[in-house]
Amino acid sequence: MQYQPAELENYPGYHIRRLQQIAVAVFMEETEEFGVTPVQYASLSAVLRQPGIDQRTL
Repeated sequence: MQYQPAELENYPGYHIRRLQQIAVAVFMEETEEFGVTPVQYASLSAVLRQPGIDQRTL
């Protein structure tokens, strides 16, 4: 019997990873003019929600 690799589409993890890749691509497209990465955006959002937060706490 010959080994048959599993179809990736049968694994939930494959779809989760693809959704993450698509979400990042859409994010990068939408924020391209600002040159902001997802991590930078998350940091800026945290500062906006918590004015005066220090770098260590952030």
